Amino acid sequence: MYHNGKFYCITVEAEVFAFDLSGVSPTVTVVAESTSLGLTHFDYHIPCSRVRHIHSKYLACSSTGELFLILRHAVLSYESLGWKAIMVWRYNPQRQPCWEAVKNLGNKSLLIGINNAISISTENFRGARRDCVYFTEAPVRTRVNGRPEIIHSIVVSDVERGKWARARANSQLQPHLLPPIWFTPSML
Repeated sequence: MYHNGKFYCITVEAEVFAFDLSGVSPTVTVVAESTSLGLTHFDYHIPCSRVRHIHSKYLACSSTGELFLILRHAVLSYESLGWKAIMVWRYNPQRQPCWEAVKNLGNKSLLIGINNAISISTENFRGARRDCVYFTEAPVRTRVNGRPEIIHSIVVSDVERGKWARARANSQLQPHLLPPIWFTPSML
């Protein structure tokens, strides 16, 4: 992800690195170590040693310069597919641990895809729900023609209420189509 002139990446252990490629000698900086999450202090009580077992980790940035970390803990098997928790964190370098749990996004929403994640103001996007995380390529267990199947769908998660649902009944992504992508004006 590109943010504030640097490229950011997240590891399986939820460590965040920033790459500055602007100079003659590129630099790499550790932004946050996995222990800086303080997950044991959050509602879900997932020990830091189990962070690697969280299914998906995403970084998102906002136009106001905020950096977010989104963790999606899911049970992934054919027999049982369920979302256990979605955790949203805001980066605060002045604080230890440096990630603050976000209980409410206010008038913002996060758009999470397999290729990009961004924060948007819902005031500028009619139809977007505030305080939500939109996953554009989310695995969901359903029944198709009477058989249980795992499909990819658009899922909306309400951060404050802790509830998630498919965006609408016909929001299933077609398997032959590539997942949706978007471009942010700051990158063009």
